[in-house]
Amino acid sequence: VGQEVPSNATFTVNGGTVQNVSLLEVPRQGKGILTINSGTVEYSGIWMSRFSLDGPDPSSLFGRIEMNGGQLVRAGNSEHFRVGSAGAGDTGGSAGNIVMTGGLIDDTVGGTYNKTLYLGAGAVGRLHQSGGTSKWSQIQISDDSTLTVTGTGALEFGSATSTGDDIIIFNGTLNLDGGTLTATDEHSQLMVGEDSGKTGTVNITGGHLDMTTGPNNGDYYGSNSYGPNNGAGHGILNMSEGIYDARWLRFGAGDGGTAVANLSGGTLTAELRTGVGYGVGATGTVNISGTHVFEQTYDQLAVGQGTDSIGALNMAGGTLSNVIAGTGVPVYGYGTDSTATGSLTDGLMTVPALMIGGGGGSTANVTIGGTMDVDLAGTLTVGVGSPSNADLTIADNAMIDCAEFYIAADGAGTAVA
Repeated sequence: VGQEVPSNATFTVNGGTVQNVSLLEVPRQGKGILTINSGTVEYSGIWMSRFSLDGPDPSSLFGRIEMNGGQLVRAGNSEHFRVGSAGAGDTGGSAGNIVMTGGLIDDTVGGTYNKTLYLGAGAVGRLHQSGGTSKWSQIQISDDSTLTVTGTGALEFGSATSTGDDIIIFNGTLNLDGGTLTATDEHSQLMVGEDSGKTGTVNITGGHLDMTTGPNNGDYYGSNSYGPNNGAGHGILNMSEGIYDARWLRFGAGDGGTAVANLSGGTLTAELRTGVGYGVGATGTVNISGTHVFEQTYDQLAVGQGTDSIGALNMAGGTLSNVIAGTGVPVYGYGTDSTATGSLTDGLMTVPALMIGGGGGSTANVTIGGTMDVDLAGTLTVGVGSPSNADLTIADNAMIDCAEFYIAADGAGTAVA
């Protein structure tokens, strides 16, 4: 759809079936728009804004798929689905755009092994879904590209035929402002800020992100799980509304990786352990404020989990709680030679226990002040393990309610009120 510059081609499907297109190019060169209102288009691979090295200036290329109804379905596996496979185009700075308001895109069928949706394959690619259902095996976002789900859009990713069914954000952004984004395979993972020098961002302002299909689902910010072995990148989570359900949750996931979570609204539930500063030498920060609710269902919330890591858990509002009695314990200073800090000035922390200075040569410094309310069913311990160095400062009008209070239980601990 769009063969040569300066072509400006359109192809509209209002019914029937376009069968077995081995490679659908929108465009090959020039500008091309494919609109599907009803009917079915079958493909084995899609390139949006494809060009050759001896072709035209890539800035003259622009491709767009408008999905309003009907079906766009993979029927074979000759090629991946590439959105933005040339230089930046003339509309919104993007060489490739998918705008989906209805219908079905199913990229998970048609072969014996999985293909990938590339948003950014040398240029900016965008998928904006406000309705309908889209199904993908794996999604990679790079080149400052964006994936946006709003309205009633339902995006699913993962396939039972492979363990590599993930969303991987190198340089790019995932926006969730409504609808649902669901992992459908028990091995699916969300990797944000993958590879050294890359920054990936997740913005949740509404909708539901569900990463709890199976026991191996994990959400890793500042990771190096997939990309070239160059080290980990920087991952960012901003959440102001909506629902986010996770299993394994790690900020500063990879060795040397960095991550920050700014949580001002909505509800985030972690079913298993949350690691803040998880990798060796990693740095992770979680900031809770406003009306946000963070539920640590099971296991620990480990701040400074990795060896030589740096972790911070701060509260200026919101709620940190556990769902299952006796679990969901925050620990400041967990890993060997780790450093953990906390500034708790407002909000409610209602958990079984709070440990400051978890051992392994860790150093932990926590200040509980302002109007912070800490409600513990069990113990508050400062200096839990040996060796550890722990300091707790209690100031202002902070309230702490606990069954028992230990200082230097097994390490070195101080508390000042």
